[in-house]
Amino acid sequence: MPADIALVLIIMAIWQAKHYFLHESYISANALSSPTIIQYRGTLTEGNRLILDDYREAYYWLNQNTEEDAKILSWWDYGYQLAGMSNRTTIVDNNTWNFTHIGTVAKILVSDE
Repeated sequence: MPADIALVLIIMAIWQAKHYFLHESYISANALSSPTIIQYRGTLTEGNRLILDDYREAYYWLNQNTEEDAKILSWWDYGYQLAGMSNRTTIVDNNTWNFTHIGTVAKILVSDE
């Protein structure tokens, strides 16, 4: 009898662990595999929805108001997104391994004109 109870408890624990793992895998996959453009979504105190879509609008502006062979200087974090959304070449991106190059861009961005 105690062996039967132990077996039932083990089966229940395995079933619970399996469902927990499947649920967490599903939630993680949905959260991490759908890249999005940085947006802020919120609700104002009056209850109205607020969506700030500044990045997408800026990328569209770059695409429409710069030459096709323009090269965009920005911090490396935004490089891939800038290149993909505005269809323009970036000076540095997330694949830049030359730290001197990144350092030079950083110095440019924080220096006076």
